[in-house]
This record gives sequence, structure tokens and C-alpha cells, in this order.
Amino acid sequence: MTPSLTTSPHVTISGAGPAGLLTAIHLSNLGIPTTLFERSPQPDPWSSKSYTIVLGEKGKSSLQAADPQCLDAVMDAGAERKFVHLFDGGTGETKSMSKAVPGLGITRPLLVESLERIAREKGNIQFRLG
Repeated sequence: MTPSLTTSPHVTISGAGPAGLLTAIHLSNLGIPTTLFERSPQPDPWSSKSYTIVLGEKGKSSLQAADPQCLDAVMDAGAERKFVHLFDGGTGETKSMSKAVPGLGITRPLLVESLERIAREKGNIQFRLG
């Protein structure tokens, strides 16, 4: 069967992490249905992927461009990072440097949870877990 120009694509995404979820949300808002495949049957908040991510202006603008709900949800779950704190292990001295543009700090599990909640509300994103 030859695809026609009137046939709508269906996109398959491997991995339901932050990038896969954000891509699916963006495609959904363009009217393109997607299926997300994730190896894990359920999120593990204490996995080796439980690190903190600090989103700068480009990261925040990517969330906004995909769907304004994404930025709102992540801002609600995360915390603004206005300073960088440095600790000198030799002297015990602590220094704080203010950031010109505050970042948005969030753990990876909370980022995934926030984006997954939005993705599940979309009618044209399917999940295949496990």
C-alpha cells in the first residue's frame, strides 16, 4: 500500500522520559497521534535517574513551545534557582553567586510525572509500558 498525502502520520517514540514525553505532547498539539514505548512498567522515583535538572531559558522555552501547560506544571513542581552555592571542602567556606537568569530546578522523576500527566490528558497519545 502506498501512503497518500491525505493519510495522517502516526509517530512511534521509544522512551517515555522527558524528551519522549515532550515530543509526544508537541506532536499531539499538531494533531499527530503518537505511541510512546517505555521499557519500565512504572516510574521508579528512587532509580539511578533520580538526579536534579536545572532548566535555563532554552529549557523553559522548549516546555512553553510544546504546550504552555508543560511549563506551568514543571514550575509548580520545581523550584526557582537564583543562586549557585559553592562549598570548599578544605576550608569549609561557603560562597553564593547569584545567577543573572534564574534556572528552574526539578528532579527527573518529578519532571517525568508532570509531563506524563499532561500527555495522558491528550486524546491522541498512547502508552505501551513494560
